[in-house]
Amino acid sequence: MQRFRILRIVLRIAKSALIIAGCLLLFFVVMAFTTKPFYMHHRLGSGIEQNCFEPEVIVMLGAGGMPSGTNLMRLHYTAEAHRLFPDCMIYLLHPGDTSDARSSLMLMAQELIIRGVPEHMIRFLPRGKNTRAQALEFYEDVCKKSDPACVLLVTSPSHTQRSVLSFRKAGVHNLIPFPAFEIPFEGELRYDDDLGKKRRIMAPETGGTLSLRYEFWTQMNYQLIILREYLALAYYWVRGWV
Repeated sequence: MQRFRILRIVLRIAKSALIIAGCLLLFFVVMAFTTKPFYMHHRLGSGIEQNCFEPEVIVMLGAGGMPSGTNLMRLHYTAEAHRLFPDCMIYLLHPGDTSDARSSLMLMAQELIIRGVPEHMIRFLPRGKNTRAQALEFYEDVCKKSDPACVLLVTSPSHTQRSVLSFRKAGVHNLIPFPAFEIPFEGELRYDDDLGKKRRIMAPETGGTLSLRYEFWTQMNYQLIILREYLALAYYWVRGWV
């Protein structure tokens, strides 16, 4: 009898979990047919208060290996920031081996050099393993020694809010957020479905619509990014890091 009672409880919990998961999946699918995820993602990288205007240093937070889409986007914006403020020293905050020319950190530096940044203007802070640790490392190694009056912070749009809050919590208060937004594709992607091949099976024509081909999946991807970032923000808040 005890086993059957436990089994019923487990089945009840599993049924409830499946219902909740199904409702969440339906919610994500419905939202993917709207533009709400795009604006939520955009909000993570914009609307953050800027409390200084002339940076003295540029900080880029690394992300993953090299070459990767995220790192290359951030490096592109870092090089653009240096073009606007050529006297600013650049700090690359990314775990890596500075003695290995093929490490991701050194490849990031090489990418900046290719984009016109002088090698002597690049500094490395390779110890931080997450945003909190990177903010503390920058405060300890840079702010306590030279105390820059204004810091320009380069990272991905979804990561901007957590980065700014983490740096301010660590003691770096004067920041200019510089989110690495991608420039929207401006080309025409609709096409004529009659491309000269006979269909093997019946299939809908999608050449005249972008909803199923691109927009649905883009909005779905935004939702995953937003979910991950809000969970990370919640964790940082619980830990007292933001």
